[in-house]
Amino acid sequence: MKKFLERLNACKGDMSVSAFARFLEINQKTLDMYMKGQRKPSVELVVTVCTKCNRSADWLLGLASNCTENSQERMNWKARAIFSEKKLERVNRALGHALKGFEELQEAVK
Repeated sequence: MKKFLERLNACKGDMSVSAFARFLEINQKTLDMYMKGQRKPSVELVVTVCTKCNRSADWLLGLASNCTENSQERMNWKARAIFSEKKLERVNRALGHALKGFEELQEAVK
């Protein structure tokens, strides 16, 4: 379990727990319990972390040590890039809704 916690933290990198939870698309409180060792990892969590962070289950569970500093750094950049892309998509959707509301307001004023 100790290796899993270390490697989950390595996947998190410098992201906050809330940002990492959003990146993994899981509940922040649930992730926090995993990060504190208060909850054992489910198969679904392992699959999610491995898929989103481009890591093997063997590595995440501490059965393999196939992660160098450079590959870990690249993985953290990839995770941040994907997270930023998702944030940008949400901002674009919000701007689209705001623009639509503005256009409706303009029509109402005419």
